[in-house]
Amino acid sequence: MKILTIGQSPTLLNQYGRIHKTIIEELSQAELPQDSVESLVWNHDIEYFLPTETNQHFYHTVTGPVKIHPFLDIKGQLPVFTFETMKKTQPQVVITIGEYYETEFVSAIKSLYGHLFKWIAIVPLGEKHISEDYGLNLSYADVICVTTKQGTQAIKNITGKGEYIPFGIDSCTNLSKPDGFKLLCMGKNTQSSNLSVLIDTAASVEIETTLHTNVHDLGGDYNLPFLIKKTGKSHLFSLPKRFVSLRDGYTQEEINQQYKSHHLIVDCSLQSVTGLTILEGMANGCIPVGMECGAIGEIMAEIPDQFRFMVEHIDFTIQRSEKACIINPKDLNRVLKNIKSMACDKQWLNNASNEVIGVAEKFSKEFFIKRIKETVEKIVTSNHSIAVDSFNTETDNGKCN
Repeated sequence: MKILTIGQSPTLLNQYGRIHKTIIEELSQAELPQDSVESLVWNHDIEYFLPTETNQHFYHTVTGPVKIHPFLDIKGQLPVFTFETMKKTQPQVVITIGEYYETEFVSAIKSLYGHLFKWIAIVPLGEKHISEDYGLNLSYADVICVTTKQGTQAIKNITGKGEYIPFGIDSCTNLSKPDGFKLLCMGKNTQSSNLSVLIDTAASVEIETTLHTNVHDLGGDYNLPFLIKKTGKSHLFSLPKRFVSLRDGYTQEEINQQYKSHHLIVDCSLQSVTGLTILEGMANGCIPVGMECGAIGEIMAEIPDQFRFMVEHIDFTIQRSEKACIINPKDLNRVLKNIKSMACDKQWLNNASNEVIGVAEKFSKEFFIKRIKETVEKIVTSNHSIAVDSFNTETDNGKCN
């Protein structure tokens, strides 16, 4: 069985790259023939991850190298590159990892050559509603796996398909926290993360705050040093000494140390598709604060009432008729004041930490891996074979020119 995965480079530290990395590593360890898994990737840094002498690219796993096909055409001919890659690899199963609107090129190929391969679409989605046009593209997929419950329902409403498979974390720890009370915000420096509201609120409540913005450049939507200085309480804030990036960023072990040195993890992202920062913080004993939307809301719904801290938000409609939300500054102020007051009781703080660790354990990455493997095994039938050059011959639906 030949499998071709398609998505962002597994070397990236964002949630899409990490999902892709997990799938490649686990499938390469499965009971499959060697070289049965290859990957088409974009956003791959070929200057840092150099090709071999034969100009081939590989992603190295514990069981050996997996051949990757980096898409580098600046003209944006991804559909053509995808089709040419599929002609070379002749996959029986194609697994895509990406937003629902990033699958149009695969749905086009599937509509013409659908009898040649099975398509598993893994869709990280935190929205309650999506445009019907995008949903119809996904309808060509044989199986659609979605990372949130509400995203699963949104896709089911249009396609009639959808399986909820959350993407989780590796493990949990239960280490003692340092003295004091510190807040950590781990996320991109974008408007959707509500960073300006968080900075003003943390300053007014006077909580020591670390803003670990994992942007891939030195910019972002906000001038964070300026916003911090404007509060008049710069001593409460710290920024990362270096940004999370491929070449000079923090390792996962160093990021875990940051979680362990803080008591509160705040993520007020508008539409989280996996909630990984919240989960990683909870796994290291951080009390989470977030909004009741996307993956974060679904994760926090599992926390007992006395330790659950949701912030009110306002729904509104954005492009593509999707629903989004924005944080309520006054309610964030109320929530942070409440937590800071209760955190003075060390026993309450320890109890809260233990409770959120227990919830984080429910979102284990092992569950995601198990379900994906089961899906791959289930989707492949014994009579679904491919000739060497079948993508070059006539099909039931059309002809490749």
